Amino acid sequence: MLTTMNTTVIQTFVDEEFRGRVMSIKQFTWGASALGGLLMGYLAQEFDAPTAMTVGGSVVIAATALVGQRLLRSFGTGTSPAPPPRKPGATTESVT
Repeated sequence: MLTTMNTTVIQTFVDEEFRGRVMSIKQFTWGASALGGLLMGYLAQEFDAPTAMTVGGSVVIAATALVGQRLLRSFGTGTSPAPPPRKPGATTESVT
């Protein structure tokens, strides 16, 4: 039921020209979860379940921090350097 609601919300709110791209990314991430399950099963078999969960959680936290930092920088609210100061008397009007 949640998958159906999720797909409906995505198809409702995404612009028509981007809908195919967004749905392909959604399907890719859904299919990629099977690969994660294989990796977690391997780690749990080689070590133990708590170690596998710790490794998986650590990877998720690191990936979230990295993506979050890049998103903040792309929106101009991160720790990127400030723009150079304006010269005295300079205007921001464009020349036409």
